[in-house]
Amino acid sequence: MNALTLPTVHPMMVREFTPTGRFEYFGGVLVLDTFDAREGEVVESRLSYDEDEVDCSNRIFQITNWLMMDGSAPTNVTCFPSRRWRNMREGEEITDHPTREKPLLYIGNPIRIAKSDKGISVFGRGEFIIKSGVELGY
Repeated sequence: MNALTLPTVHPMMVREFTPTGRFEYFGGVLVLDTFDAREGEVVESRLSYDEDEVDCSNRIFQITNWLMMDGSAPTNVTCFPSRRWRNMREGEEITDHPTREKPLLYIGNPIRIAKSDKGISVFGRGEFIIKSGVELGY
């Protein structure tokens, strides 16, 4: 599965994501090109450190630049901001990282980025604040 084939789910659904291909980290954002996904349950509430909307503007700006500048970067990626991780953490602190043997439990819909000849498209489904480079002052 990848950014283009991942179905959108209820924003309170917890899914299990197992990396199957390349993965990168940009600060607190895990970036996967391919993965296996398994739907879980819809939870009643978010955890105390998990805001309703997460501002990912700076990290997404970095990731889109990486996709544009690095010829070996994948064409489609899925981004998992750590605020939505439900495991591998103690409160706000990340204590471990997902692997093929240890899947990530993630609430809601991750950010999807697709690169084509016409440019880059970012899909955040309203759960994230994603400002443009101009809005960020770049």
